Amino acid sequence: MADKDKVQSLREKSKSVAAKTLEHKGGFPVPPRKAMSQAKKASKKMSYPIAPYPAANPLQLYRWAQAEWRGLGRWQGLAAPVIVLVALLTWEKEQHIQEERWFDIDKAATKAYAAKVYGAFGRGKRKRKLLGIIPLP
Repeated sequence: MADKDKVQSLREKSKSVAAKTLEHKGGFPVPPRKAMSQAKKASKKMSYPIAPYPAANPLQLYRWAQAEWRGLGRWQGLAAPVIVLVALLTWEKEQHIQEERWFDIDKAATKAYAAKVYGAFGRGKRKRKLLGIIPLP
């Protein structure tokens, strides 16, 4: 009887833990600055930056930015030109990275097309036909 009670209590605990993990948590799970720091550390090993909040919607991000802006207090006048400069430089950098990526994609597509045209992959498979007349998928 004691074993059944123990099993029942363990089942209840596991159900409660599962329910807690599946609950939707409002707002940001960690403070924004900590999330940005964690994303920056995780991005060091990758060729592209990771978003600090990949599932955040634009309204959440706007409210976060609004709260950060209010937190600057009297330093808003000094911070505004710096923010604009950083935004422009970041945008330019992202455009450059995007152009390089598109160039690499075009180069790979051109290389594959040239290999296909000039037969680098060997002879293509013959299309199958039913009774020699009807093409099969």
